[in-house]
Amino acid sequence: MATLLHILAHPHPEASQTTRISNAFLEAYRAAHPGDTVEEVSLFQEPVSYLSATHLAAMSKHEHPDTMTPEEAGAWQEILGYLDLFCAADNYLVTAPMWNLGVPAVLKAYIDQILQPGYTFRYTGPGMAEGLCIGKHMVIISSRGGVYSMPVMREMEMCVRYLRAIFGFIGIEIVDELVAEGLAIVGARQQDEILTPLLARAGELGRTFDGREFKQAA
Repeated sequence: MATLLHILAHPHPEASQTTRISNAFLEAYRAAHPGDTVEEVSLFQEPVSYLSATHLAAMSKHEHPDTMTPEEAGAWQEILGYLDLFCAADNYLVTAPMWNLGVPAVLKAYIDQILQPGYTFRYTGPGMAEGLCIGKHMVIISSRGGVYSMPVMREMEMCVRYLRAIFGFIGIEIVDELVAEGLAIVGARQQDEILTPLLARAGELGRTFDGREFKQAA
């Protein structure tokens, strides 16, 4: 059976349009994959640290833990806690709104924790690397107040594009992106019109999202 890790980056998921979509996905996923495990890391509920000088020192010494100070050892254990959960998963769901053109800062902090050589990628030569998460799959669910799919705005969108690039770097295949946009420039009725097809797509994707099945159907 597979493990799906839900990486949730929203401080108020109960009131979020983004999590409405991810909840539709998860409800359908659980119904279609009753033997699978769904884990969740809710980043605003976690004490995710931004990388500090102590974290960087620990990362440079992790192959020789006996050389770490107690503070560095604690920082490395924090990193390992997030790494263990991330690396144990088979597939991923990321729920993250676009804030100020990018991802919520806590999500960037989490990604900085889990991008570790020897765990999620490895160096293959000077300036060269390859991902170690080959064969794993991800769905990205996001929302934004404006419309950034238009050519004039597309280059300013650095949330989904960043997530696609950084998780692709470690070898994860992004199988779909569900994005609600324009939510801040329309009324409640128009918001429902935007969300309704996305909720339907999320439910269908949740029913069919399985790494092996997706790979065979692709």
